[in-house]
Amino acid sequence: MSSTLLTLVNKVLVTSGDSSPVTTVTGSVGGIAERITEFLNLTIGAIENRTNWAALRVNASGLASGNDDVFDFIGLEDVRSGGAVSVWIANKGLMQELTPEQFDTQLALQSNTGNSLFFQRGTSVTDGKFQIQLYPTPANGDVISVSAYKRATRFDSAVDTSTTEFDDDILVLGALMHLDSYDGLNRGYAALYQDQLNSDVMANMSNRGTRVEVDGYQ
Repeated sequence: MSSTLLTLVNKVLVTSGDSSPVTTVTGSVGGIAERITEFLNLTIGAIENRTNWAALRVNASGLASGNDDVFDFIGLEDVRSGGAVSVWIANKGLMQELTPEQFDTQLALQSNTGNSLFFQRGTSVTDGKFQIQLYPTPANGDVISVSAYKRATRFDSAVDTSTTEFDDDILVLGALMHLDSYDGLNRGYAALYQDQLNSDVMANMSNRGTRVEVDGYQ
């Protein structure tokens, strides 16, 4: 978990020597604090896409009625697009993810009966939130569990106390890297950022690549 936005902005300002610390982010001289906030958010996006971070893992479960095959889960509203997702039913095992085309083929070729074997991810047409669709339709009383990775929290320049899930060191180095690029400088922050990111990825290797680890799904 990071320090507050205001603390991070001032760390970047002090380290870069570009400006004195600020007392609030919004309304800074020349918009420097707001610009650093944008650089911090760019850094968050790049870090987020590098691997499956334990700090972003979210889990949810729900009970099937026997009538529905599409499910929304509280806590999974902001699942990262393209991130790893695992779905399983208690005592029945892990399901295989299919592309929309593969899923449609299953619907066309097989009857919608029996134990659920496959799922596809999607978004709700009403609110754009994350959904899964199962095939075949799960039985009444089936406990459906999902493990996935959410989008990291972005900073809001209007909220000095906002935080995100990543640590200060990588965020500050990333912002300094972007600041150098903006100013046309090369002070070595890009290399330091990359070294720190590689180190953080190695420390996060318990996620084992792109697969979500599921504990005791059977």
